[in-house]
Amino acid sequence: MTALYIKEPYLKKLKTEIIQPDTTKDQTSFKLKDAILVPPIPHVTKGDHFFINGQEGQIDPSGQVSCPLEGVQEGMAVEVEIDWTHRLGMMQTDLGRIILKLALKNLLGLDPIFEETEGAPYLLLDLKDLSLRQLNQLEDLANRIIQSNLPVSYKAPLMVQVEGFPSMASQLPLLKRTGECGLIALGPLERREEGLALSFKAGLAALEDYRDHRRFAMDLSLLFQNQDLPGLWSHIKRLQGDINRLKKENKDLEGRLGLDQVNDYTSLARPLGPYHLIYSILRSVNFKELKHISQAVLEKRGYIQILGLPNGAKSQLLVLRSRDIPVDLKAIFSDLKDPLALEGSGNLYRIQANVDSDKLKMVMEAFLARIKKDLDL
Repeated sequence: MTALYIKEPYLKKLKTEIIQPDTTKDQTSFKLKDAILVPPIPHVTKGDHFFINGQEGQIDPSGQVSCPLEGVQEGMAVEVEIDWTHRLGMMQTDLGRIILKLALKNLLGLDPIFEETEGAPYLLLDLKDLSLRQLNQLEDLANRIIQSNLPVSYKAPLMVQVEGFPSMASQLPLLKRTGECGLIALGPLERREEGLALSFKAGLAALEDYRDHRRFAMDLSLLFQNQDLPGLWSHIKRLQGDINRLKKENKDLEGRLGLDQVNDYTSLARPLGPYHLIYSILRSVNFKELKHISQAVLEKRGYIQILGLPNGAKSQLLVLRSRDIPVDLKAIFSDLKDPLALEGSGNLYRIQANVDSDKLKMVMEAFLARIKKDLDL
């Protein structure tokens, strides 16, 4: 028997009856005599939003409804009201999918290898790429089909036809004309192992997407004081080019300034098993420069740094390790801080702590011994 939501897709309210109530669960569930509600369908829809006697309900894939109604019993009269905005969006998305498939077939001779409209809608195509020109042509053709306002009808169970085009499969309520889809917006594209995922929005969702982009363009126009959109885009591209150039210049400058210092610093290293150990007490050192250099070495492979920086009665301790060394400095610090009376903080890769200067050497040795133990050296 054909579901009522297929026969009467525009029906928003209906008085019907409860059948097959089930009180074995925590919340009473039941079915409705008339199948007005669209249930969840995998990869197609999450189902209708609706109210029964003013109470919000839920429906599962089998059509079983749960709703906090009192006195539920067989034959109980209820009024069902569908969230029409949600239903319309569902139908527009499904019709948009059908129209987009027709445009793909007409323009590229292509059928999708997978379709998703349950969440963020997309068609998966057996392609490596689509040019911007092809994407624009596809969007234009889909929207011309919409603007033609062609009749849409069921030709057989679960088969839909836009007049003048081949039939397409559909499991959802059907809008009567393509014009009711309103608008289709394409993008973005996502390259996947199986192919190219072409995202799309239709109807109310496409309109909201258009509004978001328009608001963003207006905000950029105000920011750059340029109302000419093509000129604005040129301005943004120039700005991005300047940013990329400055980043490169800054990186080159940092490299020229720091390379000799980093090389001098790494010359202090001695072998520690398969790794390199920089173990030193540094006096009269520029802490800012040391931080920059030690960080640069931290990005290299296979380095452990244990550094003491005396400063009167208190000294600073720095312990660092490269990302490829399988040791957790934070865990070591947690184990040693109380026995060694350390104050400080850190993470997996870097520890900074304060220690009494007369205990600095002993603390450095304790960290080295623990690191060697954790590395089985």
